[in-house]
Amino acid sequence: MKNLKLCLAFSHIYIEEAIRNDPLVKTICQTFPDAKLIYIENYKDIFNRKNQNYCRQKEAVKLILAKKPNNFLYSWSDNCINVADNSFYLTQVINCLYDCEYCFLKGMYDSANLLFFINTEDFDKAISMLKSGSYISLSYETDILSLDKLFTNLIDDYLKIISNNADKKFEIRTKSLNVEKMIDAPENLLITYSILPEILISKFEKYTPSLEKRLLKINWLLAQGIKVRLAIDPILVMENYLDEYRLFCQKLKFFINLDKLEDIHVGPFRIAKDFLKKAKAQYSESLIWNYPYQIKNGNYTYNKVIFEEIINVFKEELPINKLRFLKEIENEKDKR
Repeated sequence: MKNLKLCLAFSHIYIEEAIRNDPLVKTICQTFPDAKLIYIENYKDIFNRKNQNYCRQKEAVKLILAKKPNNFLYSWSDNCINVADNSFYLTQVINCLYDCEYCFLKGMYDSANLLFFINTEDFDKAISMLKSGSYISLSYETDILSLDKLFTNLIDDYLKIISNNADKKFEIRTKSLNVEKMIDAPENLLITYSILPEILISKFEKYTPSLEKRLLKINWLLAQGIKVRLAIDPILVMENYLDEYRLFCQKLKFFINLDKLEDIHVGPFRIAKDFLKKAKAQYSESLIWNYPYQIKNGNYTYNKVIFEEIINVFKEELPINKLRFLKEIENEKDKR
């Protein structure tokens, strides 16, 4: 397996001509002295090209630097577990250096190249205009913490934005071990740590840290008084899945004081119909993309009975008051 550090050694950096002299662009380029710099008119000329192969590009990811002209915030997806009425996410960075086989980005975008919009101030301005009480995810289509050493001061900038918007709530979702800067995290920031059983991590989460290493970092965050949520999402079916998830829950109880957590989000694998079709075409050997899912509300997902069996394991093993599920699953429970 290729080391994640090799993914950081970009062979090519595409840069919009209009920002070639920007100080941040120069700093990033100096970080990769061996990269070939290619100047372009618009990032879409590279990122939105037709007939790209996401799977092949993942083997040698290129970096694209651009300035986003608009649409700095998007409304929270219906495929996310509901956290607030006014929930948004920003996509200052699109695509991820990790290569999780189940990732929805494989079906969402044609390009696997990493796209970074350097105009942080415009994202900041858009956030400041949101109403009080809004909820903002800062890392919806990437893992910001894994990129912090690449994009100089990006996390520092975000921590300032969070502090300056004390009337709003923020989330950083991650699998990264690079959490030391969170020691200065403001009260209105929540770290959502994505975890799965080790058998799934080793098989489907390429380049990511092990479960045990993540649990150690979660304990460190909790010891610093930082708010942490667990995201056991997406739930994937495997051989002996009920036994595996029970052992997984027991490991969580052994390693972590679950009472200190904000909550635990549990969601099944789910993917939009069009996204599945696109990903399946490029990953023809994938167990994830070729599973016989059922379609529900425009999404492909597991048979309801299978997921309910797994949910029951979580209910038996984990604090029921901490568990959170997709809105439609909660509604189904209410109807019974």
